[in-house]
Amino acid sequence: MNEQKLGLGLIIFMPLLIGAALMIAPLVRRRFLMFSVRVAPGWSNSAEAQRIIRGYRIRVGCLSLAAVALGYWGMNAGAPWMLVSGPLLLTFGAVAAVVAGRRATLPYASTEPIARSASLASTAAPEANPLHFVLPFVILAGAAYWLKEHWDAIPARFPIHWDIAGNPNGWSERTARGVYGPLVLGAFLCVIMIATSLGLSYGSARLAGGKKTVRWQMLRMFRWLGYLMGLMFALIALAPLYPEYVRPGWLAPAIIAAIAILVIPVIRASSDPEGSEAERTPDEAWKLGLIYYNPADPALMVEKRMGFGYTMNFGHPLSWVLVAATLAIPVVVMIWK
Repeated sequence: MNEQKLGLGLIIFMPLLIGAALMIAPLVRRRFLMFSVRVAPGWSNSAEAQRIIRGYRIRVGCLSLAAVALGYWGMNAGAPWMLVSGPLLLTFGAVAAVVAGRRATLPYASTEPIARSASLASTAAPEANPLHFVLPFVILAGAAYWLKEHWDAIPARFPIHWDIAGNPNGWSERTARGVYGPLVLGAFLCVIMIATSLGLSYGSARLAGGKKTVRWQMLRMFRWLGYLMGLMFALIALAPLYPEYVRPGWLAPAIIAAIAILVIPVIRASSDPEGSEAERTPDEAWKLGLIYYNPADPALMVEKRMGFGYTMNFGHPLSWVLVAATLAIPVVVMIWK
């Protein structure tokens, strides 16, 4: 019964949390942007702009409530398709809401011509020093060595997955795949993170503003996420040896809190702080206001026009390599499961 209540609470809480984040998204932008459309200075505070934002939020709010209803009915009716339909409805509905907001903003778009205002840096930024990328692999290698030295102390069968109540519902055995699998997955994710960080360091425009720029904060976030990723998967791999210390009840909340701490400075930098230069990208390269496609732009990554952080230039061939690597993550999980 407690597990069912927790599941129901999660089904209700998550769509509302995501919906709240989506409602805030239009505010995380540069002052001269609204739904990825360049507008005149000060227009975003006008009554018309507020009407457009209000319409967007009403749509997102209705979608969030619909996702909650589908999850609730799906859980009570034992219909998995309804549980899946809620998140899908919220995801695609939010995209449609952004497109509708963008369409409503376009009549007020600035007609001032724009050109690419920054060039790529010839060298990586100091905060992307390759030495920073070594530590996660040192942590993973240390965990692998410790497991090897204490192989006989590892239980023949141990839990690797838990339900939302903290009860184990997935098991593995003392084999090379079962014991070292989390370390292999962690190393794979660290490689993707390093590739993304290097792509941002070498393949994005260097802007004025130093530590106030989104770029600097993103590179800092990737560096610490690498440390966190190495530590997290090392702890997961060591859990069979120390089940009384490494438990999902504290590990999952601690990881979520750490990620939130790392993301907050990026959000603040994306909200147009004083002294931070904004990246200027051509309007016609933004598809639906969310996807940047510009084969003529040498940048691999560009600053988002809505929300926080960077997005890939899908007109750059290397962007599809990163996409393929990201899509390979579930495959790696299934192989080592």
